[in-house]
Amino acid sequence: MVWKEKRGGAFLTKIPSEVENILNEYILLWDTHLPGVLEGLYLHGSLSLEAYDRASDIDFAAVTAHHLTVKELQLAEEIHHTLAIKFPKPEMDGFYCTWDEIGKLKPANRETSPFFNGGKLGYSTRFNPVTWWLLKTKGIRIRGQERSGFNINLDSGQLVSFVIVNMNTYWAQRIIAIENTMDHFLSLSAEERNEELEWCVLGMLRQFFTIREHDIISKLGAGEYALKHVPMEWHGIIKDALAARLGRPVQREISERVRFEEMIKFLNYLLKVCNDYVTYRCP
Repeated sequence: MVWKEKRGGAFLTKIPSEVENILNEYILLWDTHLPGVLEGLYLHGSLSLEAYDRASDIDFAAVTAHHLTVKELQLAEEIHHTLAIKFPKPEMDGFYCTWDEIGKLKPANRETSPFFNGGKLGYSTRFNPVTWWLLKTKGIRIRGQERSGFNINLDSGQLVSFVIVNMNTYWAQRIIAIENTMDHFLSLSAEERNEELEWCVLGMLRQFFTIREHDIISKLGAGEYALKHVPMEWHGIIKDALAARLGRPVQREISERVRFEEMIKFLNYLLKVCNDYVTYRCP
């Protein structure tokens, strides 16, 4: 990959122009309203996996010179709001930390750290090991020191441990929620149902891949991987999810209730297979 210098930082030539425009504006706004505060900016997620598509966000990790004050957080909200008005899509989805928090599982010397998701400011008590893994192995530097200087002492075993816990909490609870509110999900628009389909099927398949391969993959990549590693009986629902992710019509002519029931069975299958795999490999 070849770097090319742009105002406000260095960009990979493979970064789409619409993303580059947003990042230039983002950096300019920070340097104008809070000069010297934004010291590092890195991309992870689909951009770092070279899997950016029409449904992707701009997943970022921003490093600030210090913990942001209440006033600075208000200005940060205004910056994100300004960006969202000028560039409705793709959205910037990421978090803010300091240099000494990189690679840590919890914020340093504070209870929570700020993040932006869906255009709103939130606070988290933990950092995501998946994010650190991606930044360590595939992250894209926009501003700040080289990734090789990061102190991220995270091994693949810790990554798998985090993922299996996530499957047995967030994903297990989501499966139950869908089962208990099936009529609600069936009442959603076709677009919303497709979003739920690809989020659940491809999201859990990313976990499936990580548990087996000790690495991170995109949603599309996870679906393609699964077609080679799960029984044929599940290929229909996987292909439906891939079509939904790509914005293509779902080809199978079955009712939405049957499709969602099949999705639930598949998610429960994945949950059992992943738990069995970890138990067998790590007794």
